[in-house]
Amino acid sequence: MGRVTWWAVLSSACAPVVLIGGSMTATLLEEPSYNPVHQTISVLAATGPTGYWALTSTLILLGVCHLTTAFGLRAAAP
Repeated sequence: MGRVTWWAVLSSACAPVVLIGGSMTATLLEEPSYNPVHQTISVLAATGPTGYWALTSTLILLGVCHLTTAFGLRAAAP
């Protein structure tokens, strides 16, 4: 088995931070009608221009983190 690169480990560690930080940012930008206990984060992306850009950017960045991790773990493949 090959060594896993440092950037693959870094991107996998950044993924949950990006998701939590981005969803919290979108929640703060959304109107008070959003309830994170009763509604999913998908509501933030669908409801309007206030939190839409923040959550869309978060999901794109999260996808980049996952793709980077997957590319970096190719060295660990059997």
